[in-house]
Amino acid sequence: MANDFFHSLRDGGGSHPLDLGDYTADVTSIAITPPGGGKIRVVVEADLLLDNLPDPHLTITLDLAPSIEDGIISVDAELISIDTGIWGDIVLAVIGIFFGPLGVLIGVLIGAISGGVTLEITKAVLADKFNDQASSAVTDAGLGDAFSAFPSQARLFTDARDPFYLEHYDLMMPLEGLDLDGGGMGMEGDSSVQTFNEPMDMDIVDKTRGSGTVEGITELTYDTPSQGRLIISVTEVLDRLADCRIITAAMDATHIRRADTIVTDVKFQGGLDLRVAESVALQNRDILEVNRHILVHSRRAKPHYRARPNQTTTDNFESLPAF
Repeated sequence: MANDFFHSLRDGGGSHPLDLGDYTADVTSIAITPPGGGKIRVVVEADLLLDNLPDPHLTITLDLAPSIEDGIISVDAELISIDTGIWGDIVLAVIGIFFGPLGVLIGVLIGAISGGVTLEITKAVLADKFNDQASSAVTDAGLGDAFSAFPSQARLFTDARDPFYLEHYDLMMPLEGLDLDGGGMGMEGDSSVQTFNEPMDMDIVDKTRGSGTVEGITELTYDTPSQGRLIISVTEVLDRLADCRIITAAMDATHIRRADTIVTDVKFQGGLDLRVAESVALQNRDILEVNRHILVHSRRAKPHYRARPNQTTTDNFESLPAF
């Protein structure tokens, strides 16, 4: 708002117009000073433009108090005063629009979301009720971000050499202190570099059966984005899952095989086929997740898959085509 106001005056205008719906206001000046106590005082002068009536001049004084919470700057707002002058009080009271347009104007000046903040208030309790609205408007406007000289987290670079995951290196800069006086505002904190692993999306396309490991499966073949099909031991898969260096493969079941009436095998997108017991064992270890179907563990039956409860049978696990 201050930037827009500056350019409006620079371009030859004497005010900064604000659309308040049924009314219009002209902001004629903005002053920002430190009143002490770690606060920033904003004094806005504006004219509320009315048809066929004198335009009341408004002086709105608002204190913003930035503070550090969990390493992030937040801002509290407190209304100090709203002065309309004697004539403004008379005009606005007579036509009964004092609090509606004025509330919208205050909301717009704070920088609230589109449409501003309409305040249903009376003059007797103006300050108390507005303070709650002001704090909400400050939060919606993200004014805490405006006070930040730098973000609390910034990405330095990403290591993409591993075919299964990205390793991000981020500079963490949590703020620990803030000082505000007539000389300006200063912030302090300790920075550190932290790494974050982001597993890449990929499918399991094949398996190797043997002995031990997970239900007799010893190796899995993944279709990686950068290097194509790679074979990796199930033991290494489990090790990578522990620190997000490989993804839990979320895959669609496309076909089933039966022995009599019992589903014994399931085929997935990409061609992977597993015995149901193998699929259950891999899902229990977070290696695999079957999309659109629920894995059911029952005391009276073996683990099995079923569709989520709904009003149709067309998406039932048992309704998948045979292979």
